[in-house]
Amino acid sequence: MPDANTQREEALLLCERGEFKAALKLLQSLERRHRETLGKNHPEVAEDLIAMGMLHQAQGTTREAFVQYSSALKIQEKAYGPDDARLVPTLAAIGFRMWEMDSLEGALSVFAEVERIDRLTLGDNHPDVARDLRSIGELLQELDDDEQAVDALRRAADIDRPTADDPDSRYTDNLVLLSYSLTGTKQHADAVRCAQEAVDIRTKTCGERDTDMADALLALGRAQRDAGHLEDALATLRRTEAIDRLTPDDEDGALGGTLNAIGIVLLMLGRSDEARAAFEESLRSLLQAGLEDDDRVLDAAVMLHRVKGDPVGIARALAGDDFADELAEAIEEYEADDDDPQED
Repeated sequence: MPDANTQREEALLLCERGEFKAALKLLQSLERRHRETLGKNHPEVAEDLIAMGMLHQAQGTTREAFVQYSSALKIQEKAYGPDDARLVPTLAAIGFRMWEMDSLEGALSVFAEVERIDRLTLGDNHPDVARDLRSIGELLQELDDDEQAVDALRRAADIDRPTADDPDSRYTDNLVLLSYSLTGTKQHADAVRCAQEAVDIRTKTCGERDTDMADALLALGRAQRDAGHLEDALATLRRTEAIDRLTPDDEDGALGGTLNAIGIVLLMLGRSDEARAAFEESLRSLLQAGLEDDDRVLDAAVMLHRVKGDPVGIARALAGDDFADELAEAIEEYEADDDDPQED
């Protein structure tokens, strides 16, 4: 059907206007006609399924999107073979949905396949390969495998080396991520060096008020802290805090995460009262942003509890009794495990 792409675009526009059921009905009708006229394994059927996956993705129904993308991939693999570049967008969509569903091992396997195909079809040094390696590195970090993450992120950084025309590119993103994994493997000097290089580049390309600069500064501050350079870490994190306050983003909770990092450094410096104030503001900032499920909430709450603050009282006032009771139980379990919190 020559107008199939037009109908898919129309369905996506309907979805954008909030008419999800009408959009889905249109695509289901199109997919049914393609199956009947072209066969169930025709690539056009796969395209219809992909479009339905995009509808579900836009609606936040992740599992349904995953099912549609997976069905489309099976058809594409039969039609094109396992090494065809046309599989990459569908594989990536599947990988991200698995990531969202916390199926991290599965997502890692999918992105390894994406990287294999991109390397095969585009060459070892293509920017898309670096992008794949960066995703792999982030997944490995979430799986607490910093040694392999260091390898993936180093290779990504080598591919994304800055040029005169593009001095920033994704290279600094790789450096920021790499600094965290280097810290995880106790390579503190290298972690500081990578984060400092990211800050130096961002100083030239972004300036002092950019959120990308804040990301680089946060990485540097945490690397300096873990390397034992506490006064330097505090000064760097205060710069991060200043940017976070100038560019508030309630959805990402950046200020809350930065304040938690500052509180830890203050505590290490023996400045308990200031640390308590930082942890309190961190917790309030995250809860006021509606980020109750964010790991940083528990991190801030545990640290505040350790300096004789009242995280449960703050939670009760800002998020209600049920959440406060859940938080109290989580703090107790965390302390029973005797692990140090890891703020993001």
